[in-house]
Amino acid sequence: MQKINNNNFFIKRKTYFIKKYSKDRKKSFERELYFYNFFKYNQNILIPKLLKKNKNISITFQYYPLKKIKSQKEYFRALFNFFCQTNHNSNKRYLKASKEMHTSTKKIRENINSRILDIKEGQKNDIKLNIIINKLVKILPKKNSLKKFNSKKFQIISQSDIGIHNAGLIKKKILFFDFEYSGRDHIVKFLCDIYYQPELNVNRNIFKSFFKKVQKFIGIDLSSVIATYEPFYKVKMILIILKIFNAKNNFYNSTNHKILKIKKERLKKAYMYFNKKSIISLIK
Repeated sequence: MQKINNNNFFIKRKTYFIKKYSKDRKKSFERELYFYNFFKYNQNILIPKLLKKNKNISITFQYYPLKKIKSQKEYFRALFNFFCQTNHNSNKRYLKASKEMHTSTKKIRENINSRILDIKEGQKNDIKLNIIINKLVKILPKKNSLKKFNSKKFQIISQSDIGIHNAGLIKKKILFFDFEYSGRDHIVKFLCDIYYQPELNVNRNIFKSFFKKVQKFIGIDLSSVIATYEPFYKVKMILIILKIFNAKNNFYNSTNHKILKIKKERLKKAYMYFNKKSIISLIK
């Protein structure tokens, strides 16, 4: 049995693997099942084959010997195809909201403030950490947007926990997996999830090309909505990178050499992402 995070386990066998959820993650289990059931008849979507739903809050999937994706061009080509296949107009009416979908900028701000408080509580005396936190607070808009945030025209279907860490290569095709956060999501969150993903320093030109394709597919000029909402999601993604400093994290106060090294790397990455060119500056 292999632990994949604080809540889930993989039990791997030769031809299948079982994803087991902790008891308090029943909603994640249901959300993942809902996604698979929704798309099970679409043969064009490359996702792991669901073999059976088990009684002990677990799902049995077919096992695939996946390889690491090395080409960003390849990844973004597959990601756009995946986006198109999951975002036909009829799909949005039926799929539930994703776990991380916020209904207003006020709700995002509350989420951000909660994350900041947890980090500050865990690391009160870390000067470098406090500097980056203060920088993040300053780039947030001072007021919540009065624009209609949750308009249906800005809703898309997303994996939500989207990134190269939840995709793998098999027989020259890219397979996407892990849909426990999936559902209807805001288009700006979707783009920020991809551009600011912690596991991949996204090539700006490749992303710009991807963005143009997405914008053409949905048929809406996104420049205004990105200018309004990107700062919120940029800050949130950087706080996710800094999650290891969170007082609720088991490692926040650890003096273990490996953990200290990870903290140093995460802090460096947070500064790098803070200084990263914004999406709005790429598309102007």
